[in-house]
Amino acid sequence: MGQSILSRLHQDHLEIKRLLVKLTKTNDEVEKKETYLLMREELLSHMEGEEKTIYSHLIEDVGDEDAEKVAHDAEYEHDIIRALFEKLDNIPIVEQRWNTGFINLQQQILTHLVNEEQNLFKEALKDFSPQELTEYETAFNEIRHHSEL
Repeated sequence: MGQSILSRLHQDHLEIKRLLVKLTKTNDEVEKKETYLLMREELLSHMEGEEKTIYSHLIEDVGDEDAEKVAHDAEYEHDIIRALFEKLDNIPIVEQRWNTGFINLQQQILTHLVNEEQNLFKEALKDFSPQELTEYETAFNEIRHHSEL
């Protein structure tokens, strides 16, 4: 607790990247399924936390068109990622088309993480005080904890 939401988001991004690498390296069906489900759970709760904290504040509170656009773009990327998860969830993990779908999902996630850290973080640093960023981190942690229950 007590850190900036941007530091917390970056830590989550590193964990998501680690899980993506693990998924690409394993051929064991059980390990792949377990890792996929963990990554999915982590990322979905992460996205919910972002949307309910930093994104909503950038859209509703700052009156900055650039910040609003960046947050809306990030929400749109989340929608794409959720749709790709939904598709993958309905394909057996042993099928080649699951691997093809996963590659697409992985590319979308990695692109989103880069966009977020380059664009959204910049807007947040411009528009929020250090105290606000710390408050958003606390709220983010509460949302993540609640969604994991």
